[in-house]
Amino acid sequence: MALTRNGVPLTSAEQATLRAGIGGSVSQIPYSTVIPLDGDKVMPRQTIAGAVSLTIGTRMAGGRCRLYFLSNGSNIPSIAGATEWADSFGYNNGGSNLLNCLDAWCDDGTNVYYAWSEPLVNNPVVTPVAPSWSSAPAVTSATVGSPVTFTSGAVSGTPTPTKTFRTTLDGSPIGTANTAYTPVSGDVGKALRIIETATNTAGTVDSSPSSPFTVVASGGLQAQTTDYMNRVAANGGTVSNAERDAVDAFFVSANAAGYLSAWAPRLAVPMGDALARVVPLLVGGGATLDIIAGGVTYGAATGWVTDGTGYIRTGYTPSGQTPSLGAYLRTAQTANTTLRTIIGCRSSDNAQSYRINGNLDASGTPTAGSIQGVMGAAVNTPHVSATGGLVAGLWHVARLSANSLVLAKNGVQLANGTTTAVTVASPAQELYVLGGNAAGTLGGALEAGSSVGGYFAGATLSTATSLTFYNHFQALMTALGRNV
Repeated sequence: MALTRNGVPLTSAEQATLRAGIGGSVSQIPYSTVIPLDGDKVMPRQTIAGAVSLTIGTRMAGGRCRLYFLSNGSNIPSIAGATEWADSFGYNNGGSNLLNCLDAWCDDGTNVYYAWSEPLVNNPVVTPVAPSWSSAPAVTSATVGSPVTFTSGAVSGTPTPTKTFRTTLDGSPIGTANTAYTPVSGDVGKALRIIETATNTAGTVDSSPSSPFTVVASGGLQAQTTDYMNRVAANGGTVSNAERDAVDAFFVSANAAGYLSAWAPRLAVPMGDALARVVPLLVGGGATLDIIAGGVTYGAATGWVTDGTGYIRTGYTPSGQTPSLGAYLRTAQTANTTLRTIIGCRSSDNAQSYRINGNLDASGTPTAGSIQGVMGAAVNTPHVSATGGLVAGLWHVARLSANSLVLAKNGVQLANGTTTAVTVASPAQELYVLGGNAAGTLGGALEAGSSVGGYFAGATLSTATSLTFYNHFQALMTALGRNV
């Protein structure tokens, strides 16, 4: 007779194997969970999704039945009242599906045995896929005396890649690969990163470096950092651990240099959420919060950004004839005759001014590419100016004495001027950032899209100290990802 499986004829080899196993001619019967052992039988193939329990129907000595299951090899059939025989065989149907074959027989009319086949699995062809990173590692701690910790990045690939890692400090390799580096005191304030490498048979691929994490000293935060964090919390804001540690590294460096106590500035660097970024780092001159006017947006890698009409009100009013002020400008201004002011204010009668202006000369005449610093009376100097345009960097003007004024960029003096001291008749109004306060309104706004990473205003900062401060402030900007 012609044997079929689900209507498909068995091959000659399959028929020969089947007849040899059962013992001659067989009859095909419909599938049933009751196995008849009253002759040589074969059931058609069935698809199963779980374990199969079968029972025995009529039986006779030598009766045999064979069943074919389309299965994944994990659903093992069993027969109530039968004993499993330590024998197995199998078929491969030539496609992606796997066959289990169950053979049951009765040897003497009473004892029933069965054996089931392990499917012949064709190992699938695996095409290697090179590692691909979907996220970089992230440093979670870098403290002097303790091993660096980090969370691993996410990577995919076939076969599954293995990972190794290495450490860099300020961009240079340090420590031993695959071993957590332990920072030393000389590392404080430096930027630590982790780079992971994924490897499989298809290749080796590095992750992107982790975001820079500033190494901090052991023994807790600096007092100024703690004060700042307390004021942030009091205002309902939060900053990230990475931002906090970057601030602490700045204070570690500044305290070691010893200039903060005498300078006592109002120092503001926006970071964290909306309630945190209006809180100044240092509150020389008062702990008022910055007020963000319409037209100003914020970015973690930019600081404050103006649309050409927006500004920051600092709530801080400079006074006296020996102050200093400055701001970290990230966007160069076009050299033309349009007034551009990074930071500044005037009194209500326009008689007193503290400003850093672009496109004005020392006398206040519109001049393309000139930079003017003013600290004191608006008409009576000290005014000072330099050429080269209002480009990106840390701009700083300082009145070293009653009649001496210095303009600096990135801690380097560009110009100085002298004048006779002038008695000021009226106090200034509050400082504006991203533009200048002109009798209480915005004046000399920066170009649309311009950004400022932070600002400061306070007592005198000497020429030598201004370079030290710049180096420390630049490290802070770098740690926050907004350095220029």
